[in-house]
Amino acid sequence: KEGSRGIAIEVGAGIGRLSKHLLLPLFSEVDMLEPCQKFLDASAEYIGEPAAARIGRRFCVGMEDWQPEPARQYAVVWVQWCVIYLTDEDFVGFLRKAAGALAERGWIVVKDNVAPSDGFVVDKEDSSITRTVPHMRKIFADSGLVLDKEVLQKGFPKNLFSVKMFALRRPTPEEDTEKHSDPSV
Repeated sequence: KEGSRGIAIEVGAGIGRLSKHLLLPLFSEVDMLEPCQKFLDASAEYIGEPAAARIGRRFCVGMEDWQPEPARQYAVVWVQWCVIYLTDEDFVGFLRKAAGALAERGWIVVKDNVAPSDGFVVDKEDSSITRTVPHMRKIFADSGLVLDKEVLQKGFPKNLFSVKMFALRRPTPEEDTEKHSDPSV
């Protein structure tokens, strides 16, 4: 049933393009996390009624400073094209907070550019860091999450960075026990 899958949050929401076209059709309520107040202010008009009435919280704060509300449990935390502005430490910290805010069987989806070679690529103009896939996987592991699936987005020009989507979840109690009982981990 449309819009009946609990609460989602769009991280790096801008004016809410993803909320309007993907999340609101699937979830009963969508929160938005965006550090630019003017984008949040423009979101209601962009999304339009009646869907805009199902936007819950509008958090005007950076990812590294976001504090999830304890009673708010997300079915999906969707993070798109914004982790390039976080340090590794802030990225891990954000993922840990997001994992703590997940509903049972909830997901964190990270969609972002990935660098083609070892290490990372720094863009001094916009102060971003584009990580390789192995670097992203290490951050996911450091945050205590399980990477269930990664998908390369098709159709991007060859002269741009590749874009990948990563589906993350909290470990099951069995996976958590195995990880902590295996001395090689």
